[in-house]
Amino acid sequence: MTKATQKRTGDEAPGISKHNVTVGRRNGRTEIVIDGKAIPGIAFLGPVPLEGDPRPTSLFESVDAGVRIVLVGGGGHWTGPRQWDFSDYLRTLERAAKLAEDLWLVLRVGVNAPDWWVKAHPRECIRHFDSTGLEEYASMGSRKWIADGSEYLAALVQAAETSPIGKRILGYSLMCAHGGEWVYPGAGGGRLGDYSAPALRYYRNWLRRKYGSQKWIGKAQIPTPAQRGRSLPELLRDPKLDKRIIDFDQAFSDMGLDAVLAMTGLIKRLTGRRRLAGVFYGYLLWQTGLVNSAVTNGHLSLRRLLESPDIDFVTSFPSYDVREHGSAAPILLPVESIQAAGKLLFNECDNRTHLTGGPVHERFFRVRDSRDPANGPQLWQGWFNLFPLESPQMSVDVLRREFAHHLIRGCAWWWFDMAGGWYSGAEISGEFRKQMEIARKAMDWDMSSVSQVAGIVSGASPAYHSMMRMFDVDPQASLVELQCDLSTREMYKAGAPIDWLMMEDLPGKAMRQYRALYFHNPTFLSDAERAALEKLKRDGRVMIFIGYPGLVAGGKLDDQAASRAAGMRLKLVRSRSAARFWPRDYDVPCLHEATSQAAMGSGAVISPRLIVDDPQAQVIAHWPDGAAAAAMRKHDGWTSYYFPVPPNNAQLFRAIFRDAGCHIYSSGICRDVVFANKSLLALHTNHYFQPLTLPRPARVTDLFSGQVVTDKGTQVPTGRPWHWTGGTNLYRLEYQRA
Repeated sequence: MTKATQKRTGDEAPGISKHNVTVGRRNGRTEIVIDGKAIPGIAFLGPVPLEGDPRPTSLFESVDAGVRIVLVGGGGHWTGPRQWDFSDYLRTLERAAKLAEDLWLVLRVGVNAPDWWVKAHPRECIRHFDSTGLEEYASMGSRKWIADGSEYLAALVQAAETSPIGKRILGYSLMCAHGGEWVYPGAGGGRLGDYSAPALRYYRNWLRRKYGSQKWIGKAQIPTPAQRGRSLPELLRDPKLDKRIIDFDQAFSDMGLDAVLAMTGLIKRLTGRRRLAGVFYGYLLWQTGLVNSAVTNGHLSLRRLLESPDIDFVTSFPSYDVREHGSAAPILLPVESIQAAGKLLFNECDNRTHLTGGPVHERFFRVRDSRDPANGPQLWQGWFNLFPLESPQMSVDVLRREFAHHLIRGCAWWWFDMAGGWYSGAEISGEFRKQMEIARKAMDWDMSSVSQVAGIVSGASPAYHSMMRMFDVDPQASLVELQCDLSTREMYKAGAPIDWLMMEDLPGKAMRQYRALYFHNPTFLSDAERAALEKLKRDGRVMIFIGYPGLVAGGKLDDQAASRAAGMRLKLVRSRSAARFWPRDYDVPCLHEATSQAAMGSGAVISPRLIVDDPQAQVIAHWPDGAAAAAMRKHDGWTSYYFPVPPNNAQLFRAIFRDAGCHIYSSGICRDVVFANKSLLALHTNHYFQPLTLPRPARVTDLFSGQVVTDKGTQVPTGRPWHWTGGTNLYRLEYQRA
């Protein structure tokens, strides 16, 4: 056993390699830079075989295909106070480093408290409201855990950095709590935390920072489950009655993030800020919207994370709910906000292939019921995507989609082979080799955004919504359909590429490029955000508001404030109604491209409701009681759309985007997913390929075949008519100079 020699002094650990790894910005995106040279951000995570094991593995094959970043999971044996042994982990790192001389390593390190620590410090551990005995995780508010865990982490960093593999270390991915994703333990199972003494101490200190040293704070208690759920079945809390509940939810996320930053900050100090540090966090494009399980997961403080100098990258994964062949598999983080803050989106792609264990036919028994989701219950859609794909070609199609999507939006990512053989075989290793060749070439291309559509997400709004745990939402299809990834899935098929930013980005100059703005969850708007919103209401821009735009204002629910934000008069009513609408008038501009009856809404029962009460607005759909539900209103210089729930209709979005002046790349079928930047264009589909249209003439090269498909034109042929050629195409665009 060895003891810690490096304490939390804030000093650089002695003897570490001087190579410098940073996040740089070039060609419109962020990237990994080592000693001033950018490298492709494609990595691999999978089991590292023991020496002498002759069996081929996905890891060996991926490195042989050209992947030069490998994540290695593990850590040390932490067996007692200041007693740890890192020798096994160091040997694993050394085995990985031997795979290639130019291989870089990311240490994927778990920082959960070990069993002996939990038993020794029961009062420092998480307490759920229903806890009857010792829980297995430390509270994220525990100063003792943060101090002891930091000592352990410091010892590991020094052991690794001063070992022979130290000169190969690119950075650290810190793993903690549920799934290693800094999701508060128990939330997925319906348990509520954290009622521990450390959490209470943190909450009271958080209140003092917000309100000053007031006497009542010393007696403040963590809200009970009944108090946290007081506003149910309504979807909104009362900002006055539920003020302390809202405070706690915000403090709860800050508590988890403070633990994150304590440990990533330690890594930055110990390495002289020469290594990357990052975590999984902030899945705002998954579990937010009208229902918000991101709250009990403790993931609301993404903006604070982005403002910290002590973190370099943030990780999510392609949506499990919208990952099947033919879908967009949206990234669960606002990519363009992360990059605007100078951070790297370093994603995990654990896509299943035809080699994933389990019978293929199981997928067809697990698919969500295709009936109206209001007729549930149905199985969670994500189950469909946890089983193997049907063929090698489908695997290649899906892996190409992830490659094209991440490359075009300037994201790094790693392939995660959970079992050791998911990405084996000639088909996939050959595909990875092609991808690496393309990625190396693309390092010098302009990857700047050309999107004219932006989704806007709020990290502050979820705390103002009623408590909904993942445990409550997942079994009910009508509720799952309200979450961001599922509620926007058809928007990705409208033919226009989409960027995602946070509400705090509204004042930025970058917003000027967008012709259409989709406000996913704008319930709470700060004064600065309201002012920025007003300044964007010009230049022919179209704004789409969902749910309760700006309704929380002045410490109350204010429908006049909502009316000003949305640009049409809205009236707040408390009566409940099912959100399932069939438009009557198909001459409304947003339905000009509809080819069949349009249905909007999942059937979820909604309350409170904002009723459109504006004689100058054109009604799109009505509630079952006849009240106006959705509408548009044209103003001088801009157009407003309001929907009480996400409309989730590709033809509707296409018409809105086209009217806003956005370029539409794909045909009118609305089954194709398009990604694009200044140099690249990708198409993913599970249907017949249809021609693509460019905004101006270009030379177009198919990057997987090397064939020039268009020399100087705007039409891109993608396949033979009436022949099924579904999959993923990726094109290099060389536009002619104006």
